[in-house]
Amino acid sequence: SSTLKLDVVKNINITCVDKNTHNQNNTLNTKNHTTNANTITLNAPSINLNGNTQIAGAISTSGEGGASGTFSIKGNLNLIGNLQVSGNISDSKGDLTNHTHSCTCGATASPR
Repeated sequence: SSTLKLDVVKNINITCVDKNTHNQNNTLNTKNHTTNANTITLNAPSINLNGNTQIAGAISTSGEGGASGTFSIKGNLNLIGNLQVSGNISDSKGDLTNHTHSCTCGATASPR
């Protein structure tokens, strides 16, 4: 194996074409890092993002083999905008989509 050590103040541009990098137990400390790429694929059994996360664009999930994915939030969800769902909505007390209840006037409120 070889080691490349650089101790410079100037910018260094490194171009790698169709190369694989194998690193173990490495830590990258950087300030104001930007990565420009057409596509990034990250294969990992678990990913931790520590800190505030800003996503400009959509988030989509898919499961193994194209099955339905899951998006879970542990904590509060503060939504600015509209919530659109294509399925049913339920909470810890039951089904909100097909919920009915009796009104004080004697009528029954039906689901939408």
